[in-house]
Formats: sequence, structure tokens, C-alpha cells
Amino acid sequence: MPSERSKIKYQAGKPDRTSQLTRGAYELGLEGYLDDPCDLIELVIPTRPETDVALALYETKCAEFGSFPKSQIMLKEIAPFARTMWMVTHHPEDDAFRVTLWSSGTVDLTGLELTGEIVSEDGANKKWAEAYRRVMAENTPMVVRNKLSEMGKKHITAEIALLPITTGQGSVTSIMCAYSVLPLKKS
Repeated sequence: MPSERSKIKYQAGKPDRTSQLTRGAYELGLEGYLDDPCDLIELVIPTRPETDVALALYETKCAEFGSFPKSQIMLKEIAPFARTMWMVTHHPEDDAFRVTLWSSGTVDLTGLELTGEIVSEDGANKKWAEAYRRVMAENTPMVVRNKLSEMGKKHITAEIALLPITTGQGSVTSIMCAYSVLPLKKS
């Protein structure tokens, strides 16, 4: 069951196609950029259509099933953000997270294919491992902003919704991450 922190009701609308990767990075926009590229900045509510739709889907699944079961991930429902998502699964044997899905849009944005890679507190992606661990422990979604500095793209900022995904027994084993690239800031 989601914690009290996730009781915010997200209003979902149709995603604004002009904010997709192909055009989103070139639109004008001045707020929401990070000064420190090393931190994830947590937001109270989503500000981008793709993350808003992802959180609305999470809330719908929680209302129906008490959590978001992995068996209830339907392609037609994740279509609005399917190109801009990734998923990690917790592996208790090495107490780390493995990237189980790295979408084609994420490959296009980062220039990397990370499917199968390990994310842990010991690696370069410590902030991500900590965020995944928190979402898993609290069984609560989180919305963050991140500069893609760890991928050599510090000029790009993304808003990411991290959604806890459960097994049939209700324990969180995976985190689905849906993102939206913020428009580039004019200098």
C-alpha cells in the first residue's frame, strides 16, 4: 500500500507531444534547472506531462490493486512514456539493482545501452541506487530532477518519476522510471 506521502492525487491529461525528446530539448523554458549536477532534486508533484501521466497510471493501479503489480503493466497504458523509461529490479543476492529495461528513447538520449548493468551504492550511480532503495523501502513514488552529467550531458535536465512495482505478494521488487526532458535553458 502506498504511504501517506503518496496520497497526492495526480491529474493526468494527454501528453503534450511538443515536449517529447524530438522537440522538447529545443523549446524555451527557464525554471526548474539544477545548479548542482550531482544531486537529484525531489519535487512534490510532477510538472511535465509524461511524468504526470506515469504517476496517474500508478495511482490508478494502486486504487484498483492496492499497489502496482508487475503483472498489470500493459503496453497500451505505458505507451505515452514507453520510449522515455527504464526499469530496474532489486537483486537481494548482491543487494544491488539491475537495469532490466532501457528504452530506445533512453538509448537515444544517453548514447548508452544499460540493460543488464548493475546500479549499486559502490558505483558511479550511487544517487540512483539510494533513490531506488528509498522508493522500494517506502513503497512510494518519487519525482526528481536530474542533470545528465553522469552521462556527459550536463546541459540536459530531466524530470523522472520513480514508481514502485510489486510482485504478486505485494513486495516492491522493481522500480519503473519514466522521464521527460526539460527544454534547454537559454544562456
